Amino acid sequence: MTSNEQSRTMDDDLSLVDGGPAYRAMLRLRLAPPAPARVAWRVAFFAALTWPPLLILSAAGGRALGGEVAVPFLKDFVAHVRFLIALPLLVVAEPLVGVALAKVARQFVDAHIVPEGELASLRRAASAASRLRDSVAAEVVILTLAYLGASVSVGVQLSTRLATWRAAEPGSAAALTAAGWWYVLVSVPMFQFLLYRWVWRFALWSLFLWRVARLRLRLIPIHPDRAAGVGFLEAGQATFGMVGFALGAVLSAVAAWRVLYEGVSLSSLQRPLVAFVLLAVVIPILPLFAFLPKLARTKWQGTMDYGVLGSAYAGAFQEAWVESGERPPKDMLGSADIQSLADLSGSVEVVREMRVIPVGARTVVALAVAAAAPMLPLALLVYPAAEIVAGLAGILF
Repeated sequence: MTSNEQSRTMDDDLSLVDGGPAYRAMLRLRLAPPAPARVAWRVAFFAALTWPPLLILSAAGGRALGGEVAVPFLKDFVAHVRFLIALPLLVVAEPLVGVALAKVARQFVDAHIVPEGELASLRRAASAASRLRDSVAAEVVILTLAYLGASVSVGVQLSTRLATWRAAEPGSAAALTAAGWWYVLVSVPMFQFLLYRWVWRFALWSLFLWRVARLRLRLIPIHPDRAAGVGFLEAGQATFGMVGFALGAVLSAVAAWRVLYEGVSLSSLQRPLVAFVLLAVVIPILPLFAFLPKLARTKWQGTMDYGVLGSAYAGAFQEAWVESGERPPKDMLGSADIQSLADLSGSVEVVREMRVIPVGARTVVALAVAAAAPMLPLALLVYPAAEIVAGLAGILF
């Protein structure tokens, strides 16, 4: 198979979202493939199964607006953020991240990073990831973990002393309302399933990158991307910021709940919030460390090679232009020798600046902003909006 044919098949072989039992079910429901209209219908499908039934059932029980409970459904912003913001984001991210990662995988072939002799190994790595993506057993495990995670999550929420729309009595799982049972059996497990499936996809992508990093790669130390030609990898990792934003939104809502309804100080929650932002940056970047050994060797070898080349050329230049004793010609400006020396100096500088981990500051900042942005409304719990606007204006202007 030629490199062009390999490139054309990489999209099909490594689409982390276009496969698996759940995806095939979406196909049967005509909610896939990822055309814009289908994505909108898929978002509406999941949202309709999670949030409206809770509103209807809590309203039927007199717990939507107030009544005898301290936290009626419409004041439970954790549920609203989880099912109306985070869940749709997890669904919308599927085609966007899927397409981006497929392009990154194809770039290994298009940019000739993987030489002809290793294309078969690259194809096997992609096929292995696809087989795991399509595994029925994997999605059964994910579904099981989703229900286990939902039970733990609901148990923590029921431990509050407040009467909520979920349970008629504080801290009593036996007193779950109809809305509470739907929340436990449908809404939360569905959200957890989508979330854990993203964890599985990230693991498969990380495994693929690890296998690619073990291949014999054509790395060029003077590549202008300052990463020996694999700088495109950070573009794929940056797309996971959408998942970070969704999780940040849920975490922010939970923090706000604890501040408003449980009397916890926002300062006591700073450490876990900061830890989450750090993890949201570090975890997407971790798979790129698989390329560190090869990139480090490439940089070291490039430093040696271009050091030898620079010494040879600079020595010849010194002899021809300085040590010859002849007066410099009037037409020396624009000389090819001088231009070549400048080009060589630029190449040596590129090698010196080459990154041994293919990620830059922009990607780090983008991941951090995506995770931290949903937490900005928390500041309104402590500082008036006018003070925040005035502070931002002072920084910007």
